[in-house]
Amino acid sequence: MKTTAIKLLIFSFFFSFLISCSSDDEAKQFPLDQPSVIDAEDYNVYAAIIDSYSADKFVLKQKTLSGYTFIDDYFIEQLSEDNPGFEPEMAATLLEVNQNPLYLEESFNVSSISVVLVSEAQLEYIFNNGYSENDWNQFHDTFSNSESIGYGYNQFSAVAYNADKTKALVETANVCGPLCGLGLLIYLEKENGIWMIKKSVQTWIS
Repeated sequence: MKTTAIKLLIFSFFFSFLISCSSDDEAKQFPLDQPSVIDAEDYNVYAAIIDSYSADKFVLKQKTLSGYTFIDDYFIEQLSEDNPGFEPEMAATLLEVNQNPLYLEESFNVSSISVVLVSEAQLEYIFNNGYSENDWNQFHDTFSNSESIGYGYNQFSAVAYNADKTKALVETANVCGPLCGLGLLIYLEKENGIWMIKKSVQTWIS
């Protein structure tokens, strides 16, 4: 009788422990960082890029790319090809405005895509095993209910403009799996008040 009671006690304790762990995990929150002061025009540029994706959900890292850019003479030449209006000086501006990271907020005016901002802390929590297959399973579980979740998550740089803000240049990154990723330089021009993508140049691929 005592043995049975002890077993029941141990089982109850173990079960309670599992429930507690599960509740703690479910309750774990990852608030976004304090947003940076960013011009509304930047969000219009970002929205034009997001709208170009055939997706129903766009997972975007809140923290922007910074400290390094892939742009060089080769990519400037690629961006200029078939775009006589491209201003090479924008490359230097891109380097300048991305010395330090920015933190985005949910101000994207997009038509049919749900934009989900994710903090750096949450991504570090999900990918704590070096972007393993299990990490990606957790990512998919976290951001489920999406036909296009195979895109993984994305990251933008700050926006570089020409002098009158009629042309823009943005660097983007997409991470979609253990050995899956893509970097782009995206050049846009403003036509009749609307940002239009004129060219995308691939900078890296995994």
